[in-house]
Amino acid sequence: MPAKRPEKPPAGRKRKTAGDHAEPAARKRVTARPGSVQRSQEKAGPSPVPAREGGELYGSLFRDSHTIMLIIDPGDGSIVDANRAAVRFYGYPARMLKTMRIGDINLLDDGPLRAKMKQAAREEKRRFHFRHRLAGGAIRDVEVASGPILLGGRKLLYSIVHDITERRKSEEALRFEREQLFSMFDCMDALVYVSDPVTFEILYTNKALDLALGRHAVGEICHRAFQGLEEPCPFCTNGIILESNPEPHQWEHHNPKLGRQYSIIDRIIMWPDGREVRVEFATDITERKKAEEALRDSEKRYRLLVENAEYPVVVTSLATGRILFVNERACRTFDVPMAAAVGAQAGEFWVRPDDRDRFVEDLLAAGRVTEYECALRTAKGAVRWMLVSASLIEYDGQNAAFVVYNDITERKRAEEALRDSLETASAMLNAATESFALIDTEGVVLAANETFARRLGTTLDAVIGTCAYGYLNPGLAERRRERLREVIQSGHPLRFTDEGAGRWLEQSIYPIFDSRGKVGRLVIYAQDITDRRRSEEALKQSEALLKSIFQAAPIGIGLVYNRVLGWTNDQVALMLGYAVEELAEKNARILYESDEEFERVGREKYVEVLQGDTGVIETRWRRKDGTMLDILLSSKAIDPQDLSAGVVFTALDITSRKRGEEALQRYQDELERRVLERTSELMVANQALILEIEDRNRADKALRDSERRLSDIISFLPDPTFVIDRDGRVIAWNRAMETMTGISAKDMLGKGNYDYAVPFYGERRPLLIDQVLSPDREIEVLYAKINRRGEILFGESYIPGRGGRKERTYLSGTAAPLYDSQGHLVGAIESIRDITARKRAEEELRYRDAILEVASFAAERFLKAPSWETDIREILARLGTVTGVSRVYLFENRTSEEGVLLTTQRYEWVADRVEAEIDNPVLQGLAMEREGFGRWAEVMRNGGHIFGAVREFPESERELLASQGVLSIAVVPVYLGDRWWGFIGFDDCTDERKWSDVEMEALNVVASTLGAALSRRHTETRLTQTSERLSVVLESLPIVTFTSSGGEKEEITYITGTVEELTGFRPDEYLKNPAFFFEHVHPDDRSVVRSCHLGIGTKGMCGCEFRFRASNGSYRWFSEFCRLIRGPEGSIGHIVGIWQDVTEEKRILQESNTRLQQVIQAHKLASLGEIVAGVVHEINNPNSFIAYNIPLLEEIWRLCEPVLAEHAAANPGWGKRGVSYAELRGDMAEIINAFRIGSDRINRVVSNLKDFARVEESSQARPISVNDVVEKTLMIVGGQIRRSVSKLDLDLDGDLPPVQGHFQKLEQVLANLLVNAHQSISDKEKGRIRISTRHLERLGAVIVSIEDSGHGMTRAVLDRLFEPFFTTRRDTGGTGLGLSVSYGLIREHQGVIGVLSRPGIGSRFTVVLPLGPGAPPNLRPLILPLDSDVERVEELQMQISGIDDGFVQWFYRNEPSVERLTEYLDQHPEVDVVLMTEPADGFDCGRVLQAIRERHPLITTIAWGGMKKDFTGPGGEGPDIHVKGTPDIRKLKEILDGLTRQRF
Repeated sequence: MPAKRPEKPPAGRKRKTAGDHAEPAARKRVTARPGSVQRSQEKAGPSPVPAREGGELYGSLFRDSHTIMLIIDPGDGSIVDANRAAVRFYGYPARMLKTMRIGDINLLDDGPLRAKMKQAAREEKRRFHFRHRLAGGAIRDVEVASGPILLGGRKLLYSIVHDITERRKSEEALRFEREQLFSMFDCMDALVYVSDPVTFEILYTNKALDLALGRHAVGEICHRAFQGLEEPCPFCTNGIILESNPEPHQWEHHNPKLGRQYSIIDRIIMWPDGREVRVEFATDITERKKAEEALRDSEKRYRLLVENAEYPVVVTSLATGRILFVNERACRTFDVPMAAAVGAQAGEFWVRPDDRDRFVEDLLAAGRVTEYECALRTAKGAVRWMLVSASLIEYDGQNAAFVVYNDITERKRAEEALRDSLETASAMLNAATESFALIDTEGVVLAANETFARRLGTTLDAVIGTCAYGYLNPGLAERRRERLREVIQSGHPLRFTDEGAGRWLEQSIYPIFDSRGKVGRLVIYAQDITDRRRSEEALKQSEALLKSIFQAAPIGIGLVYNRVLGWTNDQVALMLGYAVEELAEKNARILYESDEEFERVGREKYVEVLQGDTGVIETRWRRKDGTMLDILLSSKAIDPQDLSAGVVFTALDITSRKRGEEALQRYQDELERRVLERTSELMVANQALILEIEDRNRADKALRDSERRLSDIISFLPDPTFVIDRDGRVIAWNRAMETMTGISAKDMLGKGNYDYAVPFYGERRPLLIDQVLSPDREIEVLYAKINRRGEILFGESYIPGRGGRKERTYLSGTAAPLYDSQGHLVGAIESIRDITARKRAEEELRYRDAILEVASFAAERFLKAPSWETDIREILARLGTVTGVSRVYLFENRTSEEGVLLTTQRYEWVADRVEAEIDNPVLQGLAMEREGFGRWAEVMRNGGHIFGAVREFPESERELLASQGVLSIAVVPVYLGDRWWGFIGFDDCTDERKWSDVEMEALNVVASTLGAALSRRHTETRLTQTSERLSVVLESLPIVTFTSSGGEKEEITYITGTVEELTGFRPDEYLKNPAFFFEHVHPDDRSVVRSCHLGIGTKGMCGCEFRFRASNGSYRWFSEFCRLIRGPEGSIGHIVGIWQDVTEEKRILQESNTRLQQVIQAHKLASLGEIVAGVVHEINNPNSFIAYNIPLLEEIWRLCEPVLAEHAAANPGWGKRGVSYAELRGDMAEIINAFRIGSDRINRVVSNLKDFARVEESSQARPISVNDVVEKTLMIVGGQIRRSVSKLDLDLDGDLPPVQGHFQKLEQVLANLLVNAHQSISDKEKGRIRISTRHLERLGAVIVSIEDSGHGMTRAVLDRLFEPFFTTRRDTGGTGLGLSVSYGLIREHQGVIGVLSRPGIGSRFTVVLPLGPGAPPNLRPLILPLDSDVERVEELQMQISGIDDGFVQWFYRNEPSVERLTEYLDQHPEVDVVLMTEPADGFDCGRVLQAIRERHPLITTIAWGGMKKDFTGPGGEGPDIHVKGTPDIRKLKEILDGLTRQRF
């Protein structure tokens, strides 16, 4: 039988006639040697279609490529070959295209075109840009990559053509946009230029910059053109913006070359040639800076005016009573730091609350209060008297009181001290007897009292102002001069006693030093001590007489101190035989014969002495020679209470008497005793009489001295003083009163009937002194006010101007009653003081306050009013009223067309009965220099003032001023920035006024604040114009511009109208509600926006992107850029920013990324397709051989089987290698059938691979049953899978609708997914695979889910899972193509593949197939919260995600069952996390966990809050993650961010 096999025709011939796609050449190629094909082609000669080694590979790479390719003969430009893509692109049939020349489709002329081809052939250039014409006449821009290629021995050109028409259009549109942008730049006032940050070359300048430079600077070097520097600017920001790209950099700069200040924004942009270049926007802010500076200066002056005012100033809120502002003087006055004062309650400082209530009532009623007297308490508790003046103002948007305090505490104390002084003076008048005088260094008397004048023998009036030495004799005068010189030279007081005219004076000279420390004046104090000297002389004489009596006495007399001999007369010494000197200072013990006698005498005698009596005792004294004497000793103490003062004794020698008769002795003793007693009585009486006489003399003398001192003190008092008796007669009229009234004391003393009032008032009338004696209500009416303290009266009045004087004379009086020693009223005294100077000072102070108040009002109104002209008339009127001038006016300057300075009166205020000049044509357009006022122009141009009496002005000026009746004038210039704008002035038509500093300062303040207001108005006008232009630009741009307040409480203060176009919300909705903006920012993006805005304080700028909910509920993407505009001293001022709607850009970017991924995928797949084409070819050849030989194998087996059957029958038990014939026959049938099935499967795979390589040639989609695809796929790979898994579950929905698609492609996808699931399970574990299908009506799709219990995948693997050639099993032969091919096939069906995987648990692939054509479903992973509290779920959604479809609303609140939950999860494959909060009633968390674990083990379960036992199932199942304790949103977000979520 084998010999017959060669006779059979080749199987190939039979298959050829059967129409099989495999050709004989293919079979030959399987066995051909390398190079055989090329050699056969070379023998055949050149072919019109070029061939390379491996013609089929060339065909795949060239003909089937999606890239347009041409093969061109460079010699004549003929098109040798064109691939299919070229045919489709140009629209010519392939044969026709190959007959054409390249010049037929290239619009370039023939000569240049040949040159280009030569460049390509010589490889001088490989890329060209041409314009090609298509068959339909359309012109396309193309980019051609061309180069030489050797084909069939011919040197040709390959050309790869890329259609760049759309790119050119985009570039053209970009160019158009750039030109539009440059046109917009040219319309801007800001200076704009573009430069190369590397070469510093200027690439573009706008018109404003050209105008500023005076030339077009493009091509120049920026630092030379703009700064005049040869080297790059030291402040160049290129480095900053290159580093911070794309963030802009904002800064300010003063350009010295242009002399202007600019606000600059720099940033990096891309230039058309691809370079990164610098663009700079410089806005001229010179005028704004000047205006700000002027405003700051004005504010500073005004603030300095208030802060440095000599009076305390406080601004208090009327609504809250809290202090809004205090100046330093107020802080010092009230002893409170400024930080503590601001915000404190003003009422806390008032001593009496009712005073403050009345003050506030008066202020609210009249709008102002002037000199309200009250007592205020400082922070330390001290009470101070104030005169409070206030007016109503607006301060920082609040109604407030502007309060000025005048501290009159010292004045009050001075008045009190004055009253005390008068009282003290009254006391001194009753006691003083001394005289004094105040003289200068030359002896001229400046002040003195009556005693001083009387002692000089003259009157007080005569001595004042004269030299005191003239009243003395020459000798005495010289001695006085010498004394004064001594005091002046030494600077020390001098005291001496002098005698003259029989009187003794004790004098003291005291120096008074001037401010330089030198003696300028001297006080001479003199006390008459004549009587004292006479008393002393009499005492001395008395002492001498007494001493002589003592010495002449026949008895011994002495004085002992504590029994020590102090003094003894000669008789004692004679009796004892001692010298007087020997007895002095000796103890009396030496006189006695024993200590016992000495003690006895002392004991007995001193008993009587201590009682005030005379102690008499007999004793015996020892003489110096030792003999003894009998002594009668009598002793009496000078002061019985103080024996140390001394004891007087007498010692009588009675020795001889002792020797006489006892009778006589006794008689004599008795007589002596009686004589002594009588003598003692007489001495005592005499002594008492003497003392009484002395007391009377002393009282008389004291009375005379007191009267004299009282008179002297009254005359000496510096204040005019007079005294009247009970009958109203003048009894004292001092020198000061004589000086004040011009009436001497001798002319006034003794007069009554109110004669003392005539010198003051010119008529007889009661005075304050009369009110003391006889209180009368009518007298009180004559005084402005009368105050009483005890019996003392204080009053003030004024004397009308008399004797040609216009001014009043103001007097203050103090009057008190006088009483005698018995308390009877005997008269009254009054002191009068001229207080005119003080009153005038107070009036000047009030005048100054009034002027400064007007100046403050002007400053406030000018700075706060929208226009300076709003209040100018009121300001001029207030100035005129308070200063009492005749006119107040404002002139404005202008320059005529001829350049002549003209000035025009704009506003004027005139007083009553003064002629107005506002309509005087001479003052309208007055040419100052031509009309004789050139001096004014020159002075005021330099900032000077014009003021003074008109008669002193140049004649050229006097004429015009005199015609207006002006006697005195004051004019101050008004400046607008650096320009002299005009002037403001005063006219006085009634008096040649001398203008005070405060009046000139008031004009200055008004002029400067008016200048600031003018500057502000000028700046605001400029800003308004710029703002209007900018607003037009901004409103025309597709962006939103806004400003907002800085800090945490950010509020939008301005926003352009374009916001309504972009968001649907009106601008006022953003402005009315500060929280409106953030309420509409996507919750996920709020922290980003807040962080961006909060960080602007340190960075100065910020940028971010966020989603914003529009009025229609949709979210739109906005790109925000903000810049911080700082306030004074670096504080946060406000934020300026823009929003740009980038929703479309985001969409385009997303689509671009998607398309890019698709392009990348397409390129990969294209490359894969080229490889697949070759692989298909290589697979197809052996498969064709197998398929060709299967019928031959069947025929051979058919011929062999009878022979083997016959042999087996003849040989029972016959077999081959243990295989019986029956087994062999069955196996052979199975093998042949397996060959046929395998070959068919390979054919299908090859067909699919061909379809994959040539998608555009695949067949049309048709309705397919997904369940059939699953079952057919299991037939192919089921056997392989069942060998490695322990369980294969099928859960197929029997009611699936068909889907439109390709059966074999879906079969290939499912096969790949099942094989991957099988390979993820190790052979040892024998895991589980579950396949399910579902119809999801909500998506209009069918899903196929393939879930395994394999090893799972990490996040890194999932991120690259569908990339071609990515595999984790390369070591086991994985190619990384299966899933990428499956992804492409599902996308071809407009479907989606989702993958959920957890390492160690398994993976699930979900294929979502739409029922019909359309966009792929937009799926994303979802979180299912199990909570019946809807509000808590919504809050949780906002805090964790905030994305509408990031959470699903749970059904549990409607149907709480585990079965319903399982069904819900089956219908929502997007759910990959189940979030359980604390268990609710009727909800078994354990059963829920058990059901999820059994049915959907890959879903992550998170328990949030509660205890672990609350979430434990019946089998001990617990959640994957348990957030213990109080729910923590931050922790939950961290957990969710760390999960490997499902990918779609």
